[in-house]
Amino acid sequence: MSSEWLDKIWSRGDTSGQSKKGLSTKANKNTSNEKLTGTAAETRFLLARRPVPSLKSRAQERAETDKRIQNITMEYLAIIAFAITACVTPGPNNAMIMASGLNYGIRRSMPHYLGIILGFPSMVLAVGLGIAQLFEVYPAMHLVLKIAGAAYLSYLAYKIATAPVSESKESEGKPFTFIQAAAFQWVNPKAWVLAVGATVTYTTLGEGYVLQVVSIGLIFLFFGAPCIMLWLWGGASLKTLMRNPSTVRIFNISMAVLLMSSLVPVFIELYKQLMA
Repeated sequence: MSSEWLDKIWSRGDTSGQSKKGLSTKANKNTSNEKLTGTAAETRFLLARRPVPSLKSRAQERAETDKRIQNITMEYLAIIAFAITACVTPGPNNAMIMASGLNYGIRRSMPHYLGIILGFPSMVLAVGLGIAQLFEVYPAMHLVLKIAGAAYLSYLAYKIATAPVSESKESEGKPFTFIQAAAFQWVNPKAWVLAVGATVTYTTLGEGYVLQVVSIGLIFLFFGAPCIMLWLWGGASLKTLMRNPSTVRIFNISMAVLLMSSLVPVFIELYKQLMA
């Protein structure tokens, strides 16, 4: 009896231990489930707080994009209008190419024409990408260049006025070469004013600055070329009307006077600078 009684006591102890162990395991499972439930609740809370794009915000984004496109379009139209106005109005290049068309014809004046339409956009690129800053560091360089340009233009005006005139279809002199016409842009006061004015007025500092300068140069190339050709064609067309050498001489003198008149503001500015 005593041994059976001891076995029952041991068996009851094991049963109570197993039950305690089962209770402990169940409690751990409940705790982990509570943790998982809490994590899921926090996730749902964070997702609920995340802003969802509304139809209004999307409409505002589209409106802002449309406004930016409109501003860019208006700015490019302004540059195009500026380029056409600058290239079609009288100036040193136009006076010289018109005189060249009258005296030498379109075919012989093509190197002169190409030197203008390619030389000036290249100058715009160079000025926009940093050459103009040299004048801020070395103001004397700008003064020397301005004096040299005014002197050279005065010499060209004299050469136009005294160009040999013959009764043949084309004069026997030599028109500007491509290199001469392209290099002439660097001593042309109007070219400097246009290049600096365009890059300062129609550009903004930032990531797209280089692209803006390139765009301005291309606009002057594509829209300035027809304007310069108009002056060349006009000069060549006058050849049929001006068969009298004296009439051609008067025209050449008129172009020389026009060229010198474009230098009047330059001479006034130089006088003020030298007298200061």
